[in-house]
Parts: sequence; structure tokens; C-alpha cells
Amino acid sequence: MMNYGTFEASPAVWNDAGEAWVLLGGEWRQLHIAEIMSGARPMAEAEWKRSYADLPPMPKAAFQAGE
Repeated sequence: MMNYGTFEASPAVWNDAGEAWVLLGGEWRQLHIAEIMSGARPMAEAEWKRSYADLPPMPKAAFQAGE
């Protein structure tokens, strides 16, 4: 399951498998899930999409580990 939120005022996405990505400085960066869980503010997917409507695409490697 995908989770959405904000981390240090930046959009963040993470999954239940422990993979987490944050948009920092205009670039998606993978962070350790512990960092995200300690500082993220979870958001509903619809709220997240409204708040961050114009984001660059995620890297191709994002969320591919389980597939």
C-alpha cells in the first residue's frame, strides 16, 4: 500500500515494504523509512494530489523492488 505525506515541507511517498521517496531540491531522493516515519505528516492520497499537483515524475527505480 502506498502512503502519502509531507516531510520537512516536501512531498513524500512511502510503501508498507519500507521504501520511501521525498522530493528535495526539485529531485526525488530515496530516504530511509525511519527518517520518514519520525518526521512525516501523513496525508490522504486525494489531499496529497491536490497539494502537490505538479510534481516531476518519480525515478524509474522507485517502488520496483517487489515487482
